[in-house]
Amino acid sequence: MIQLEALYRIEDLAARYPSVFRSAGALRWAVFSNREELEEAGALVRLGRRLYISKPHFESWLAAKNGRAAAE
Repeated sequence: MIQLEALYRIEDLAARYPSVFRSAGALRWAVFSNREELEEAGALVRLGRRLYISKPHFESWLAAKNGRAAAE
C-alpha cells in the first residue's frame, strides 16, 4: 500500500538527502537507468504527468540492490 505522505517528487527527495544524491539530475538518472526494477518494487508512482517516488519502497529496493551488489 502506498502512503501519500511517503511520496516525493524527484526534486524534493534529492533536496532532502543531498549527501546521497548530488542533484535532482543524479536521482533522475538513477530512476531512468533502473526504471523497470523500481516499477516492479512499487517505488515509482505516476499521477498524470508527475512522477513520484515512494520513499519506503525506494529504500527497500536500494537495500536489496546493495545486498545483491555486495554478494556479486
